[in-house]
Amino acid sequence: MPRCLTDVPGLTCTAPSGGFYVLVGCAGLLGRRTPAGEELRSDEEFARHLLESQRVAVIHGAAYGAPGYFRISFATSSTVLREACERLARACADLA
Repeated sequence: MPRCLTDVPGLTCTAPSGGFYVLVGCAGLLGRRTPAGEELRSDEEFARHLLESQRVAVIHGAAYGAPGYFRISFATSSTVLREACERLARACADLA
């Protein structure tokens, strides 16, 4: 799991105990607005914002019974994960 996830203000994350994914808390960013003025009211809307603004695909946590979270798979290269984290951080920084 890249450390950069815990460095993004508004996100929370703990190291997974197994598997190839991590649940990241995004509740600290809900209620904020995208640059287009859309209020992010759910983890699903947050996941859509990541995809549309930075082309980062995640699964919203409500799909797994964990509203306020999103799921990231880390079954890929460190290079891809670093790029995704940079894009994720940009998407979060753009919220007002």
